Amino acid sequence: MINLKPLATLISVSAFSLVLAACSGDDTNRASSAADQAVESAKEAMNQAQEAATEAAAEAEATAKDAWDSTSSTAQDAWDKASGAAEDAWNNASDATKEAWDNTSDAAKDLADDAQDAAEDAADATEDAAKDLKKAAEDAAK
Repeated sequence: MINLKPLATLISVSAFSLVLAACSGDDTNRASSAADQAVESAKEAMNQAQEAATEAAAEAEATAKDAWDSTSSTAQDAWDKASGAAEDAWNNASDATKEAWDNTSDAAKDLADDAQDAAEDAADATEDAAKDLKKAAEDAAK
């Protein structure tokens, strides 16, 4: 922020100096000298105003750069978070799909094992029934 207080004080003092010079009386040299001094004071005030404006422009530029950097950093952070969330979602979906596949595969293997066991049990039962039927037929034939 530009501090205009010293500039206002300088302009006030210069104006007061001009008034005193004008009211001081009949010495034209003194009036001329006061006018020259007022011109110099005005030039100095203008130079100080120009320096203050340059300083204010530099501060505004720095503030704008800081704001841009902050916005850029915030955008990068948001992108990083969104990318991380997307990657996490992809990994979770991939893990869930793999787990579902593994569960399906395990269930299919268990079902095949159960079917094989049932077929073996049925074959054993059929063999036992055939043996029992053969024995019953032999016993009946005696």
